[in-house]
Amino acid sequence: MIETINQWIDATLEANRDKQQCCLSLPKRVHQFYDEEFLASAFFVETTAIPKPTFITNIPGAEEYLAMDVRGVTYKNTYFVHPDIPLSTHVHELVHVAQWKLLGAETFISEYIRGVQTYGYRDSPLEDIAFTVQQDFEDENASTNKPYDVVERVNLFLLKNKLV
Repeated sequence: MIETINQWIDATLEANRDKQQCCLSLPKRVHQFYDEEFLASAFFVETTAIPKPTFITNIPGAEEYLAMDVRGVTYKNTYFVHPDIPLSTHVHELVHVAQWKLLGAETFISEYIRGVQTYGYRDSPLEDIAFTVQQDFEDENASTNKPYDVVERVNLFLLKNKLV
């Protein structure tokens, strides 16, 4: 199933290649959390129809995910977002781009599924760090809102949780 999902992702990315925008175009505040090399290799597609692999209904927990009205989803180095999302959602999805890069496709897919099945969507480890970074970005008055290297933080999180 993992290979089938991966193939669907590759086909989805190829079908949307002409709609991709480079993340270097995001406002400068995002550049305080991600370096330019990382942003140059990450892309987003604005769409009101977030693509999901509807054929995964036989995976426990997948029906709940497929029914969710998500505002963004990340596949490898590209994420799909609604045009009206806040900037912090870009920051959240970029965490997932870093996770894909650090874990690789097969490990990311299997760990994401395992995390959602074990902890639920919001509390799954790969989502938890993305929501934490997003909250840091949103909370302008917090001491944690000082710029930091998100990719390094994600890597440390993955190491701590023995995912890499």
